[in-house]
Order: sequence, then structure tokens, then C-alpha cells
Amino acid sequence: AGMGWVCSKTKQFRGCQRMIERQRSPDHKKLVSLALDPEALVIGSEPLVCDGAVVGYVRRAETGEMRHWRECNLQMVASGHAIQKRIVYGYVGADISHSGDWAVMSGGQLLAAQVIQGSPYRSGHAAL
Repeated sequence: AGMGWVCSKTKQFRGCQRMIERQRSPDHKKLVSLALDPEALVIGSEPLVCDGAVVGYVRRAETGEMRHWRECNLQMVASGHAIQKRIVYGYVGADISHSGDWAVMSGGQLLAAQVIQGSPYRSGHAAL
């Protein structure tokens, strides 16, 4: 389910060996978070495009608001109240770079997207 990042790297637990094997397998996928224009109509299953090639599909789309944090770094905050960005999530191959030219194909159009590095939620996992 792409949740290996929440598992301890120093403790043994049920499924630990399987998780490590899966992360090393060639078909391993990683979760990517993208920010789109708030007007973009994306509901799920749309192709994710990186450098002109389809690399995955949208698995979830939601609205969010942009907030300023330390030193004017922008960080996405998942919330449906102040809609300023559309946030989409999808799984892509582990070999796909985050630095490419990203877009989402919706309604026959390519919608420019920006990769969100790290979590799109508030720092410190504060309650929304």
C-alpha cells in the first residue's frame, strides 16, 4: 500500500522481511503528490505524465489551501475550506524522477503539475 515509510527501520515486526523484499523488487512503486491549478477537474484514474510519457494514474484527488511557512517556503495543507490548489496522488515506478516535467491528462488536455516533495500536510502532523 506504499506505507513502508511509516515502519521502523530498526525494529522487527510482522511483515518486515516481506516489506524489504518488495521495496527492492523491480516492480516497486512509490507515491507521488502533485499540485495543480484549483480549477482543474480531476477526480481519479487520469493518467500521470512525466516528460511526455504516461507513468501512472491518479488514485486520489482533493482540494487544498496554500500556506506560508518558515522563510516563505510554500507547503500544501490538505483542507477543503480555502480552495487554492488541487492535490492529486498516484503511484509511479520507483525509477521515475521527481524532477521531470509533470502533468495530468484530464479531458484530453495536459494540466501542468508541480511535484510536492515530502508530505503535503501541516508540519508536525497537526490536526486539520
